[in-house]
Amino acid sequence: MAILLLGGLSYQSSAQGGMEAIIPDIDDNVVTEFSELWVQGVDGRIEPVSTLTSEIVRKVSKKASLYGKSSDEVVLSMIAHPEIWQTLPIIKVSNSTLESILGAQNKFITIQSLFDEQGNYKISEAVRAAYAKTPAFRNRVEKEYIYVDERVNICFMVFQGSLFHLFPREQKEDTWYTPGAQAEEYTAGDSIFIKSGFQLLIQSIVENNSSDAVQVLDAVGNFQIKYGSDLLPSDSKKRAEITFNKVNPFKRIFPFYLLFGFLLLFVLFVNIFRQKQLPHILRYSFFGLIVLLFLVHTIGLILRWYISGHAPWSNGYESVVYVAWAAMLAGLIFGRKYPMVVGTAAFLSGIALFVAHLSWMSPEVTNLVPVLKSYWLTIHVAVITASYGFIGLSMFLGVLVMILIVMRNSRNQVKVTGFIDQLTTINEMSATVGLYFLTIGTFLGGIWANESWGRYWGWDPKETWSLITVLIYSFVVHMRLIPSLKGIYNYNVASIISFASVMMTYFGVNYYLTGLHSYGKGVADGVNPAVPGAIVLLAGLMIWAYIKNSKYEKENTLE
Repeated sequence: MAILLLGGLSYQSSAQGGMEAIIPDIDDNVVTEFSELWVQGVDGRIEPVSTLTSEIVRKVSKKASLYGKSSDEVVLSMIAHPEIWQTLPIIKVSNSTLESILGAQNKFITIQSLFDEQGNYKISEAVRAAYAKTPAFRNRVEKEYIYVDERVNICFMVFQGSLFHLFPREQKEDTWYTPGAQAEEYTAGDSIFIKSGFQLLIQSIVENNSSDAVQVLDAVGNFQIKYGSDLLPSDSKKRAEITFNKVNPFKRIFPFYLLFGFLLLFVLFVNIFRQKQLPHILRYSFFGLIVLLFLVHTIGLILRWYISGHAPWSNGYESVVYVAWAAMLAGLIFGRKYPMVVGTAAFLSGIALFVAHLSWMSPEVTNLVPVLKSYWLTIHVAVITASYGFIGLSMFLGVLVMILIVMRNSRNQVKVTGFIDQLTTINEMSATVGLYFLTIGTFLGGIWANESWGRYWGWDPKETWSLITVLIYSFVVHMRLIPSLKGIYNYNVASIISFASVMMTYFGVNYYLTGLHSYGKGVADGVNPAVPGAIVLLAGLMIWAYIKNSKYEKENTLE
């Protein structure tokens, strides 16, 4: 590590001219050949190099690309030109206190800045002290020291090639060889190629000799076919995964979900209060575009299922994507005659997909942990997670009703009250369907628990909060039977407040509590400041709606 750094120090003068050093371009054919090789990932999954490079760049920088280059080109350039990348600010620092301590600019630091002139690692003592503490007692700065150290180590593993397990072993269960490894089990020619073949690739890239570089990569591909043909997925699955990585459908569609959902709601709101309605073509256009987005969303889930070989709701990222899909499905089911429901569902789906692509959620396609290798993953998780989509739609419809109550006045009360009644009815239907799914899913979970752990119920945090949520929503959907609690305002407020139990069941358990169900691959460091802000905003809206609704009911009573 120190040798690489001392080599990078001599490059410092040329990097001082600006934040972006001149990064030599790599021929597109070389990048493509590299991205299409197979590699054994950290978790043992055999995947295209394209998948691994996207994971590396996202882990190091929390970005999908750097300096206008794709993740494939970034990683290949890091292998060929480590002295350049050590001088570029590519290491993300997410904590403002540590950002100040390390002298980061715009939340990024260079690898070189973390080493002194003798090659000593400046933050080694802080990292060691952070690891010495149990995870529960680490503060945010100490956690970020560990994350920064992980990112630096990943970069050096890229520089040294030790992350790229490219060469299959004769024994299927063994970890693949990395470039430069001693492979005594193979013949002299193959062993020498594993030992020094990648150096020829690096030399060819540095000398801008694209034809030789492609030949080396072709030789690696032939080696993989020769010794790992029984292990390698099909070429069609490779192409599907590379396409999925490039398109990134869920990240691409969420801004359009938000945009078209908002525009559809805007058009419908304007039509409520205008004497002359806006052209129907606007409403139908936005409705059609939302349906198109839902089709893309569906195809994306199917493609991810095909790539991973298991149902695409096995970790935190996948389940949020699936909840967004279920919410949109609920909106289309209940919104056939009421476009306002479709617009609300699209807005909710957009928010869910936005959350899925925040930096603390990991979108990587991964192997299943052993306990999830069961057909119950498809059944139990699909049912119980789909319930969150229907319940989430219920909550957002409650918010929409609050907004309509606030906007209701003597001039529009007939029309607005009609919408409030319709949306409340759909709200109840959505919550009821969600409750059915949640209850059935909880019972199915007990059956799976008995198969996996030998007991039906163990008061695990997830089990406990699922039961709490079932009880809360059982009360909410039956509120209309209690004379003192029935009423449109009361029900919609309850549908908003009760959603907190769903948030705790999903996010709280998966990311803040420890239990058998904490499968979500992500780290949530504290509570995002947007959460208390949203709570205050919703509380203010409900209070305002209460005042307006009380005034409306009093006036109608007097009449």
